[in-house]
Amino acid sequence: MVHLIVAVRAQREFINKWEEALGAVYLPYETEIINPKTGKRMMGSLQLGLRPVRLYDVTYPKAQQDLVLKLVRPTAAWTTKYQKYFNWLRRILGLAEVPKYQEMEFPHQRFVEVIGIGTKEDKTRNGVELL
Repeated sequence: MVHLIVAVRAQREFINKWEEALGAVYLPYETEIINPKTGKRMMGSLQLGLRPVRLYDVTYPKAQQDLVLKLVRPTAAWTTKYQKYFNWLRRILGLAEVPKYQEMEFPHQRFVEVIGIGTKEDKTRNGVELL
């Protein structure tokens, strides 16, 4: 298989339509299964794999940080091999490490991997966040 990595920018509704159209594509591929009658590999059909990799800027009041971290549930990368790239991205963006928090599992988190890249606080004036 080949992986094509692209960046997409549009309004959400247009991205959703683009994803739906690509998700409807099935491509022929040659399997490893040998047809005993012909001695040739059998052909199959494979749905075009579309795995979004998205960056989100989740904004919240600092007083609610523990709750938000539990809801979003950022963790380390799926392998240590990739974690170095997320650390690199955090440094490039000038972010602090994601704070430690008590993990909890919610139903909306199943089958979604959330990699914590970093945090950044807004500027304050007289102890009040400038929104």
